Amino acid sequence: MKFIKQYKFTIIVVILFIAVMVACFMLFGLFAGGSEGGIYGTRLNDIKDVPISSGRKKEISDNVASLNRSSNVSVIVRGRIINVLITCNDDVNLNDAKDLSNKIVEKLSDDEKKLYDIQVFISKNNKEDLSFPIIGYRHHNKDGFSWNADR
Repeated sequence: MKFIKQYKFTIIVVILFIAVMVACFMLFGLFAGGSEGGIYGTRLNDIKDVPISSGRKKEISDNVASLNRSSNVSVIVRGRIINVLITCNDDVNLNDAKDLSNKIVEKLSDDEKKLYDIQVFISKNNKEDLSFPIIGYRHHNKDGFSWNADR
């Protein structure tokens, strides 16, 4: 008892420190639980059945480029999102640029359309055109693209 009375303050501080550490580990486990897998967890398991190959990417970019409205097209797949970056010619107007998104969807199978979201980033070499860049997004459950606000 003499030991406890002599080191009462130190014992209380140690017990509080241990309690705070236990609470921190519990909160960390609550917010970061299940982080043993990849950064997407199990959300990408479906894409193993319907992968987007480099040949498919080439087909998409060639189909968009076939309209001769774009100078550069690149297709990047990240998880369940297909990002298509298009640089249009300077003579392309806003509606013609938005029509390029239909050429992307044409080359995708029904399974790919049901699984992947599509983001389209359209810009021009001419930076003075204030209606560009535009961004379109197609959710895998929707039929059409949603575009950022027209300027």
